Amino acid sequence: MDDCCSTYLLATVFFFVIIAVCVIKENAQKKADDAENKSGSADYVFKRNEDPNVIGGTSLDRFFVECVLSNCNDFTQEKNIAKAKLLAEKYNLNYSSGIENLYKEAFSAHEKVSGKILENKLAVKCQEEKEEYAQSIKYAEYYGKDKTIAMLTDKMQELRSRANSQNQYANMLMRSGQQQERDWATWGGIANGIAGAGAGISTALDIQAQNAQIRAQNEANMRAAMPAYMAVTGNASSNRKNADAIQKQIELLKEKLIAETPAAEVMEQLKVTNPTIEVSDTGAYKVTATVQAEKPLCIFGDVPAIADGTLLGHVLDENDKEIGTVKMVLPVNGVSDKVGILGIGLSGAERGKNYSITFSEYKLWLLEE
Repeated sequence: MDDCCSTYLLATVFFFVIIAVCVIKENAQKKADDAENKSGSADYVFKRNEDPNVIGGTSLDRFFVECVLSNCNDFTQEKNIAKAKLLAEKYNLNYSSGIENLYKEAFSAHEKVSGKILENKLAVKCQEEKEEYAQSIKYAEYYGKDKTIAMLTDKMQELRSRANSQNQYANMLMRSGQQQERDWATWGGIANGIAGAGAGISTALDIQAQNAQIRAQNEANMRAAMPAYMAVTGNASSNRKNADAIQKQIELLKEKLIAETPAAEVMEQLKVTNPTIEVSDTGAYKVTATVQAEKPLCIFGDVPAIADGTLLGHVLDENDKEIGTVKMVLPVNGVSDKVGILGIGLSGAERGKNYSITFSEYKLWLLEE
């Protein structure tokens, strides 16, 4: 009996100890949360469902935005002070240290989040510019026919990949509107085994009727999808034909003549005009220009030719100091008539400054037209 009492007493004490520990932990967590959520000002505490990393993500930032939109951020006027206080109360904000101090805190927080958003946008833009830069110099190191073949091969593969995707989409388009018919013989046999011959025959007839409806609906869906199917498969066929034509162009290119004319001599036969430069917020810049042959080009005396390869664009500041050089690759068919060229630099330029551009040869050659 004494042992039972002792056990009961110990269990009771243990129970109350557990409850006390839970209460202490809860109070400690509450204090920790309060300390964690304080914004650094005595006025404002971030709530758990707020996001201080987006504009309008907190009550404090919404207060700031509304103050600006309401033109009540000039605290030399009593009406603005009264309006700002109403907005603070709307968002349950404490302004015991003064409504203007609360506004200053909100302004500071808004500047921080705006700065982060701008940094993120610039980071995204930097990545896009790097990808565009990589594409712009992809063929800059090729020489002779290898450049043209590489450019044509990539185009050919792109067309064939697009054609394959279009065919897959067309087939999916037709399949998506088709329902699967049921096997009336199998289901009739199952019903026959369970409920007898009459049930089997009835089930088989029902399924055959359902299959007839499914076939009719499938035919209607197919007719409805046919115009889109024909358009997509037509585009796929066109892309495949263009890819085949490029393949023949590559084979013919292998037989064309190429002259060993020095790059500087080729450059002398070209005229570069209309240079422009566009500067990004990141410090990157794009150089564009127009290039054409000064006169009809020939190799080996009387063989009509084109100029091909890559030029250099030298970007100079107002003091004629070079801030960067860009590689400007000629298009797939080179140049005889007027064509546009593009070069990209990833850093070094500043908006609002004036720049000039000069051009020189990098890798240039003359190829039979």
